[in-house]
Amino acid sequence: MTTTPLPSASSRGMPVWMIVLGLFMVVVGIANGIFVWLSNGRHDLVRDDYYAASLKQDSVIALNSGNTSVTFHREAGDWRLENASGSAPATGCRLRLYRPDDVSADREVRLQRVQSEAGREAWKVAAPTLRRGHWIATVVWDRDGVDVREVSLNLTEG
Repeated sequence: MTTTPLPSASSRGMPVWMIVLGLFMVVVGIANGIFVWLSNGRHDLVRDDYYAASLKQDSVIALNSGNTSVTFHREAGDWRLENASGSAPATGCRLRLYRPDDVSADREVRLQRVQSEAGREAWKVAAPTLRRGHWIATVVWDRDGVDVREVSLNLTEG
């Protein structure tokens, strides 16, 4: 009976774990190469009019950065809004009512200027019928059709 010797570890080649590690390194290298190739492609801005959009955003920030001493209260079925008058008083005022959970309930009402004490602007509108719950009211003042200031308020009806 002849017995053949078992092959030694060195005659079998590389261990399996080294082969797996080598294949993993090749896959990682290929993935990195793909990402480098993709990052060297054409880079576009998110929008073509980014400069104009940035100026518009600046104007929105300016609208919101004015004096915030606004009082808003009910007065015999009307809503009355008073604020400190700026250097050039507003010629119009509107109230945007947003319902966070129901966009179909949103509405906008125009307020009428009324008499007030010196140094303050006063505006009034008949209180609209609103569904119970949370509302966000954005008051926007304009001068000759151009928005000059806005303030957001939280309302709770019911």
